Amino acid sequence: MIRDRRLSAALAVIGGVVLVTPAVALAATPPPPGAAQAVAAQVGTIVALSKTSAGAGPAGPSAAAAPVELGGQPPSSAFGGRQKGPGKSSGHLVDTGKSPVAQVQVTPWSASGEQSGDSNRADAEAALARIILGDGALTVNVVQSSSHATYNGAASTGASSSDGATVHASGLDLVLLHSEASSSGKGFSEVAGINGNGILTSGDTNGSCMLTVPGLLMLNCLTASGGVGHAVAGVLDATLGSGSSGLSAAAFQSGASGLDGASATRVLAEPPLSRPAPAPAPALDQAAVGRLPRTGIAVTFAAAVGVALILLGLVLTVPFRVRRLALAGAIRSGG
Repeated sequence: MIRDRRLSAALAVIGGVVLVTPAVALAATPPPPGAAQAVAAQVGTIVALSKTSAGAGPAGPSAAAAPVELGGQPPSSAFGGRQKGPGKSSGHLVDTGKSPVAQVQVTPWSASGEQSGDSNRADAEAALARIILGDGALTVNVVQSSSHATYNGAASTGASSSDGATVHASGLDLVLLHSEASSSGKGFSEVAGINGNGILTSGDTNGSCMLTVPGLLMLNCLTASGGVGHAVAGVLDATLGSGSSGLSAAAFQSGASGLDGASATRVLAEPPLSRPAPAPAPALDQAAVGRLPRTGIAVTFAAAVGVALILLGLVLTVPFRVRRLALAGAIRSGG
């Protein structure tokens, strides 16, 4: 009888250990590193414009920024660079320096990392051009992107954005061809936005902005998706051709990921079969093979992008006109 009691007690202890150990392991699950990436334009691995990435985790911060990449690398430090660990790296092709009239930068970029104990963060920014009028009264960024990531041992975050152009002034916040993503699970893209009011957004198209020519072209525009701890968004992505020989291209894409410890535990604890399966791909309409699907939204998108590009051209001319007028006034007053 005593032997039976001892056996029962031993089995109870072993059973308790078996039950408690996974729970303790899950409770101690650390968050994954925070990560973010964005690119203004990219064609395969041939060329990329304003490409940024940031990562923060147990190994520390790391960031990369490149206004121009050729073959996956910036041609020189004037066109991009990296920062591993705490510190800051930056560069540019041209910088006129600060002045009361205007500061003009060509291919400005920066990559930085900060660390304090278990906490660290990484930041990256890149643009083809930046124009600052006066003492920051008006700032224009052209073809830019930014990526940010944080980690503190209990949670991680990521956030990124990409723009065709931005204009910031007192009472004015204008963006053209914009996408943004956050590890909170939110992604967003739009053709234009004025003071937070979007014009033709990913919410308007709801995944229906697309064109397909079987075997030749697959194009998606104004996309956004996300879930627990991740999100992606983009203004345009396309594939020319099909299969492994196809050429991919993308414009104004953003992605981010990060989790807190509790969310990481829930994800690991969730049985795989209970997670929602991806939606099946839509069946191909055989009657439509060989002809271009008609989508009003895609036509509207093309028209809106055309308007946005016209506005972008106008935005680029304004600072130079202002600077010319200021210099002319200075010459007259000096004479």
